[in-house]
Amino acid sequence: MATATMLATGFVTPVMAAPLAQSEVPTITEENGGAMHLRIAAVTKFGSNKGLAGIFDPEFYAKTYPDVVAVLGSRPSVLYKHFITYGIKEYRKPNADFNVLAYAKMYPDLIAAFGDNIELYYYHYALYGKAEGRLATNEAFAAFAEALKKKNATIASLSAEKTTLEGEVTTLQTTATEKAELYTAANTALTDFTNGDYADYDNKTDEEKAELDAKKAELQSALTTALADKNSAEEAVTNKQAEVTAKEGEITRAGTAKTNALAVEDGKIAAAESTKSAKENAKNSAETELQTAQSEFDSAKSDAESAQSDLEQATMRANAAYLDVIAKESEKRSADEKVDTLTQQTAAAEANKEEAAQKASETAQILYDANEMKNDAVHAQQVAQYDVDTAELLMQGAQNALDTAEEADETVSAAEDAQADRN
Repeated sequence: MATATMLATGFVTPVMAAPLAQSEVPTITEENGGAMHLRIAAVTKFGSNKGLAGIFDPEFYAKTYPDVVAVLGSRPSVLYKHFITYGIKEYRKPNADFNVLAYAKMYPDLIAAFGDNIELYYYHYALYGKAEGRLATNEAFAAFAEALKKKNATIASLSAEKTTLEGEVTTLQTTATEKAELYTAANTALTDFTNGDYADYDNKTDEEKAELDAKKAELQSALTTALADKNSAEEAVTNKQAEVTAKEGEITRAGTAKTNALAVEDGKIAAAESTKSAKENAKNSAETELQTAQSEFDSAKSDAESAQSDLEQATMRANAAYLDVIAKESEKRSADEKVDTLTQQTAAAEANKEEAAQKASETAQILYDANEMKNDAVHAQQVAQYDVDTAELLMQGAQNALDTAEEADETVSAAEDAQADRN
């Protein structure tokens, strides 16, 4: 059975159809989707004697048809029985969203299959139409008809504009032809003059030459003006033709939009069972994809938790290394203080003991070495932030510097003692 084309949104674009008329529809047979086929499918879907239960709203039915309630009461099972026995034949609505006459008028593919067997339209909507998103209300039909009217009005307006532009093109082409003829005439006049009166130019008197030059200049000016007018007219024709082409494009696009909004492709969707199977397959595929996505999510979550744990451990190691660096900085400051003290003692020894100049020079060298060690210690402190082992080596270097400083102090003391002996 042919069905309307499904759009990307999941809704089916309806096409205007004439009201139901027995003379315009084929006979319903099993081959083109007859009543028995739909009844059996509906009973299979909704249960025995419940073929249309999926679209029946007893509360709506009771509220909409008080004449039925007045006779039969409002019991849902009784109302449903009335609907499938009499309501269908009377074109009654089973719910607020379905009007069987609007449904039939908007879908000529259904008319071609079901003709005036009104029961089949109810079964088709219950089985397939609702799931396909087919419109089934008077309001939807009215909106559809209004949209169609507007699209036709747009195309008519564009066509009128195109006709006007084509008339303007014809006028401009006439003007361009006239300008071309004027240009040809001006060119002929100049040629005739050049080959005629102007050909004997060298044998003319100065006065005659002046007249010939003036005449030639006049003809050349006229030719230039005619050429400019001709080019301008041809350009106007080209521009106007471009407007016509653009308008044709608008009309084509408007027509395409109308076609896309109204066209129904018969035979594109298979029989109802195939449609149902395809939807079930799509559902199963979606569930499989969901499970896969959930598995991937769980895996990613686990990886993230592991990465978080690694980050916490790395942070702990970094904090420990930072504390080690602070300790090394304290040790370096202590070494700096000792070096400063040694520097002061050496300066005093140089000022008060000229005899110990040589020793002081040696002490200065020791101080220089100690300062170099201090610089090495500073560099080692910077490196210690990335490598704790290097920091430990720096501490050992600082300790060596302190030992050297103590030796220098002993040397100064020895120098003082030697000076005292001399005195």
